[in-house]
Amino acid sequence: MPIAIILLGPQGSGKGTVASEFIGRGYNPVIMGDLIRKNQTDPSVVNNGGLASDESVAELFESAVKILRAQGKDFVLDGCIRTNNQVHMVINKLPRYDLRFFLLDCSLATCLSRIAGRKDKHRATGLPEREDDKDIATIKRRISLFRSNISSIIFEIEKHKGLKVHTVSAENSVDEVVSCIDGLMSTMCSR
Repeated sequence: MPIAIILLGPQGSGKGTVASEFIGRGYNPVIMGDLIRKNQTDPSVVNNGGLASDESVAELFESAVKILRAQGKDFVLDGCIRTNNQVHMVINKLPRYDLRFFLLDCSLATCLSRIAGRKDKHRATGLPEREDDKDIATIKRRISLFRSNISSIIFEIEKHKGLKVHTVSAENSVDEVVSCIDGLMSTMCSR
């Protein structure tokens, strides 16, 4: 049974960094934030701290996983689930996958520090700054929105037989976070 690693966490929690570690191990990437930023018809919604609509997320998700699903390929999903509707979308679209959910949990200060580091890295390398990283008030609003929704999202995931969200401290280094996920995955059974 193919595996889908699903990373949950607020902006700046390290989802993309952790995802890149699994990409290096042969997991195919599905980076929803990048897809949303590239394909958003009204970028002001996301850039001002709002969420992309469930409909646009569903369309982008379906497009991103269609070939992977048909070929039964393992993948890592970074940042897709932000609403209860999106929980059902992911679970319903991947009935033949072993779904493994991980919440990367860290403080607001850690998130903000990582975002500042990302901004500095982009400036140093000449990459354009991400629009959703520009305004501190918007970033805090987005993180607050994530935190206010995550308990309900976890509840919706865990209502499904055999599914559990594993919380991993993202205050640690990327190597420690990945090692923790590896340890959890080695004890998980397929559903």
